[in-house]
Amino acid sequence: MKGKILRCIQCNELVNNTEYDSMPEYYYHEEGKNFVERPRDDRKTFELRHNGHQIEELTVVDGSFISQWPYLEPVKEGYFQVTNGKERFLVRKWRESIDNPISYQLIDGYIEITNTQLEVQRQDIRRQMRAEIPSISDRKIDQFIQVVEDVASQLDWKKLEVSAEGENPLITYYKLGDHSMGNILSRSTEIFNSKEFKKIKEFIYQNNGHNDVMTLRVRRRFKIVTTDKTKRTNSHL
Repeated sequence: MKGKILRCIQCNELVNNTEYDSMPEYYYHEEGKNFVERPRDDRKTFELRHNGHQIEELTVVDGSFISQWPYLEPVKEGYFQVTNGKERFLVRKWRESIDNPISYQLIDGYIEITNTQLEVQRQDIRRQMRAEIPSISDRKIDQFIQVVEDVASQLDWKKLEVSAEGENPLITYYKLGDHSMGNILSRSTEIFNSKEFKKIKEFIYQNNGHNDVMTLRVRRRFKIVTTDKTKRTNSHL
């Protein structure tokens, strides 16, 4: 997310300071049967409410946003870190409904990744192989997928190259490296005849980018660990 977070130190309240702060809102006027413009200035409203208080500017830590919801979902909950240059803070961000403003809450705690799982896109590989190479039997496809899973099980996902972000921040796709593809091809010679092997080699190389079927998918789970001194104060965009 972009912009700067403003924090009132005394009240522990937040506002997201963006280029859209002073853009007007529009609502439908039932009587007039038309849309009416409503002036708005979030930063000014925040500063007036906290007049005389100490305000500090917080910078969002790149790559810290995490949520189980898709990026494009407008009504969701997520967490991210901000810093004032000396210490970091955890912020909860959520929206109750599409008509409500985004709310921000400062949390005394941290994000803990509880589980990380490396997956082969088994069903997608099977579906695409059937579509692209219909001459290969399901039995051989299953054997090939087992080889891919065996090779993947020996990999450390942290050493792989990211090829694409998933539909939410907990999912990432990683490319198979040259060594891994070589291992898969070497073991595939025991499954396919020479004509099939040529097609399999093309299939592997053509489908190992972005979130294509030969890339590996990493899924994560997380929880928010809070301390006994947690203070939760809501603020709105």
